[in-house]
Amino acid sequence: MYEFLLTHKLLTGLIGLLLSVTVGAALGGRGLGLRSMAYGFGPMLALAFYVALLFADSPPNLVDLLSVITFELVVFVMYLMLLRRLLACVREIPVDEVNRSLKISVVLQIVFAVPIVASGGFGIFSEGARIEYIYAGSLPKYFTYAGLMVATTQAALLASRITHTGGIGWPGALALLMNLGLSVAAGSKGGAFLWMFSVAALVDYRRARIPKTLQLLVAVGGAGALVVSSIIIADFIGITTEQFTDLALSRFFLNNDARSLAFDLRSQVTAETGLLSESFRSLGNLFGSPPRNDPLGVLLYAQRLGVTNGSGANASLMALVTFYSTPGYATIPALFGSLAVGGLAWLFFHCARAMRHRANQGAVLTLGLIAVVMFSQDFLAFQVVMPLAIVTIAVMAMLDQRHDRSSRIHSKHVQPAA
Repeated sequence: MYEFLLTHKLLTGLIGLLLSVTVGAALGGRGLGLRSMAYGFGPMLALAFYVALLFADSPPNLVDLLSVITFELVVFVMYLMLLRRLLACVREIPVDEVNRSLKISVVLQIVFAVPIVASGGFGIFSEGARIEYIYAGSLPKYFTYAGLMVATTQAALLASRITHTGGIGWPGALALLMNLGLSVAAGSKGGAFLWMFSVAALVDYRRARIPKTLQLLVAVGGAGALVVSSIIIADFIGITTEQFTDLALSRFFLNNDARSLAFDLRSQVTAETGLLSESFRSLGNLFGSPPRNDPLGVLLYAQRLGVTNGSGANASLMALVTFYSTPGYATIPALFGSLAVGGLAWLFFHCARAMRHRANQGAVLTLGLIAVVMFSQDFLAFQVVMPLAIVTIAVMAMLDQRHDRSSRIHSKHVQPAA
């Protein structure tokens, strides 16, 4: 399945495009499917890869394959529903709330980034893996995902400002520079571009009234920057631009490397290890049932690719299910996963609806998108993201209620003009 992943990128991409357009149209969103691909390609490619495996010469167990397809379809639908609501919310956030929230987000980004950048083993400052600093303890890991949550929220805020004013202003420019700088420092070859794509995916271009000429200039400038970056990076690592392009394209599809390797390397021996203890590693330690293996992504890379430096794939939930379950018995875990992701999306919908301020609603919906994607794409990271999301929502709810209570008290003391 891993070889199929790399040699059938075109088939997977076409299936993903078809699924995105079809499901987006079924949910009643104008261009929702295409926007979802620009905002985040993970849910679409996960579903598309599993569907593409139906056409493999030697497909995996059909019962398991249909089970994981059902789960990823539920994830994709929940993702699209949250994104559709976020698109509506972005159009309704007042500009003053956007500016204030952007300033706060930049401050938070600096607070979370400074300890990470200053630590050893981060990004371009690392002598080994770019994420070596994460293994220094739990705190860097939480700072990393907190920064991710802030950056993703910034994308929605910046899109809202562009929608209302047609520009980004100095708070937006500051957020843009912060994300560009952190992307370079982290050694990411395309993180900044993906972040800008997520901004572009949320803009209401009809309301923004951006001149067509300016849109064309921005598009051409962005494409030019992407081409120049590709040439520079290809020259730096000693390969041709064509090779780098294929490498970069393959990297999108390697979003599914754990999913493919889990089917290739599963066995009865690993099935006896225990799905729950390997999926809930921290809880397993607390309750006296510690995991026996390394995290799944690290284990898969070590077994298949011989990587022994601690690097690994994202441990997607369905990769855990297929690797640690007996062939033909992935249906029940996939069913429980589908119900759980539906409940997760409902929780964030409800919390967003309870917020009185549009900026807070947008932040909650953004956190919901992150949680749903992580639930599917990296279940171990989801267990870090979810506590952070709960704390963030609780703080926003308290501030929301306090601001509303202060507004009511102020309105009582304001006498109407004679």
